[in-house]
Amino acid sequence: MSKKTYVAIGDSFTFIDQYLFESGGRTKKGYVQRVADLLSFEVEVKHCAVNGGSTYTFTAIEPPVGDFYTILLGTNDWYGAAILGNEEDFKNRKFGTVLGHLGIIIDNIRKVAPKAPIFVCNPIERGQFVYIFDYKNNAYSSTHPNRNGVYLKEFANAIFTIVKGENIYTVNTHDETGLTSEGAMKYQVRLVNGEKKEMSFEEFDPLSVDATLPFYCYPEEAMGWATDGLHPNDKGYQIIASVIANHISKVVK
Repeated sequence: MSKKTYVAIGDSFTFIDQYLFESGGRTKKGYVQRVADLLSFEVEVKHCAVNGGSTYTFTAIEPPVGDFYTILLGTNDWYGAAILGNEEDFKNRKFGTVLGHLGIIIDNIRKVAPKAPIFVCNPIERGQFVYIFDYKNNAYSSTHPNRNGVYLKEFANAIFTIVKGENIYTVNTHDETGLTSEGAMKYQVRLVNGEKKEMSFEEFDPLSVDATLPFYCYPEEAMGWATDGLHPNDKGYQIIASVIANHISKVVK
């Protein structure tokens, strides 16, 4: 069997696959390479990832030629309160909507790979994010709505149900992985009356991040499925990869 080229399109979830230092050494392998390892045929991986990227970002990017593709986007669109759009926006490739942008991305792929299977994944729930190298870079979890009052699960459900077409396969990574906001980190450490206190998710999630702490609020022992509340660790990436690889293996032979 000849080697097949796998093109992975995505944001920091995909970017970290090549730039593991972003995890502070907590992650050893991203989901893309794990998907390749799980498939029964030889794969050449090509990354098309932008750290912090959204669906809008990729409307202007010509993807590499590949035999099959995965798209894992949407979490940054949600946090940035992008307009989700509807089925008509997807069909009409309406610029300025997440679903319209996904349609444009698919069209961009079709220009270089007219018949390649495309696996469109939806965003995964996220815990309270605190960047390991800059505590001021933080974000609330997906238990909260974005500033437009929309929950991440609404983005995930729309992508899974609306994005469709010939050789397009939606992968419900949001639900199939079972990854939750509560499970991202086991606890968070804060200062209470000058003393370190381990706070449960229920305790720290309603609070804003304390970016003035002299230490990182998530010790390695606090990791659940994530490294920093948002990006997966090896456990999280393996779960994601297993779900995606299972879908690919049913289509790509």
